[in-house]
Amino acid sequence: MRILIITTDLNVLEEGSEKQKQILKYGTMLEILHVIVFTKKKSDYSVKKIADNIWIYPTNSLTPINFIGDSIDIARINAVWKNRVQIDVVIGEDPFEAGFAAWQIARKSGRPLLLQVFTDFFTPKFYKKDFLNKIRFWFAKFILSKADCVAVFSESMKEKIILNKINLKNKIEIFPSYTDMDSINKGPSNFDIHKKYPQFNFILIINPHSYLKEELEFTIKILKEVVKKHPRVGAIFIGDNEKFNIIEKMLVENQLLMNVFIETNPVDVIPYYKTANAFFIPFTHEESESSLIEAVACGCPIVCCDSAITSKYVEDNVNGFVCNKDDDDCFKKSIINLLGNNMFRTQIRVNATGFVEEYISKKKEEYLQEIGNLWEKCRLMRK
Repeated sequence: MRILIITTDLNVLEEGSEKQKQILKYGTMLEILHVIVFTKKKSDYSVKKIADNIWIYPTNSLTPINFIGDSIDIARINAVWKNRVQIDVVIGEDPFEAGFAAWQIARKSGRPLLLQVFTDFFTPKFYKKDFLNKIRFWFAKFILSKADCVAVFSESMKEKIILNKINLKNKIEIFPSYTDMDSINKGPSNFDIHKKYPQFNFILIINPHSYLKEELEFTIKILKEVVKKHPRVGAIFIGDNEKFNIIEKMLVENQLLMNVFIETNPVDVIPYYKTANAFFIPFTHEESESSLIEAVACGCPIVCCDSAITSKYVEDNVNGFVCNKDDDDCFKKSIINLLGNNMFRTQIRVNATGFVEEYISKKKEEYLQEIGNLWEKCRLMRK
């Protein structure tokens, strides 16, 4: 199969980046892979051939206005040979500018269009951010209606597209997810959370994806009870969460400002998981899975609720403790058990290495197979 991808991710040009590694994995399944990336002329990037069958073309556009036109020109010059289109599927990595360029190329070449949606543009946080995002919001709804197939990051995103009456019928698929756990497990840590917070002898990491107010209250309640018995226990909330201001008020009300801290959008979360004493996840939502995988890969002991997500990665008393949802006594005892058991924490890190080796051998093959199936299904849409 021959694929053309339009992207705005400049990391695709950087050797050794996760994005370029992803493209190289894709290339192992394809006859030809062309990637066009939006770049400005002053960046002065050049065409790269990163494998025998993979070419990356920077647009080197004079202004952002020229990105789309330049992408179309590059596709016309490089994806057509002997008057025949040498691509089977055109992929836009977003439903915005890249998606529009991909749509134009697909329309002109008569090839199927696959759009990827990894940003929830239906949230007020997105379309109220600035005027450009408001335009992108309406733009995305239009471009998606032109797609032959759409890949989204979650079931909830699929439901939002359907609820917004975008005419896609049975064209929406959940994009397979894959985390390179081996790289995470073996990679170095550029800082130690204990050196940043030397006042604590035990540190919990919490990434409160989509937590409801009552879930945050429950989490704070557990922390308060643990800290009351062990004053040198600390907790760090990390991530991008619009409820962080609510959490801060709860910390004030519960007199936890000296033991619980908030860090918004750390550049790299991996060192937090690698050097913390435990990852605390009392509730799970769709977005929780990626953080849980990262924490497990880092060998961080897990204290979590029993759910469909956690059951895939956490085994009770092997790489963490699993409690029934809302069992505050179990959560509290599990954290305290970890606190006083250095040997168990060390064993968990050993167990994590074995889990990662088993996971990557199976999941990588499954992931690539699912991606290939998605492309093949889209290719047949225009047959």
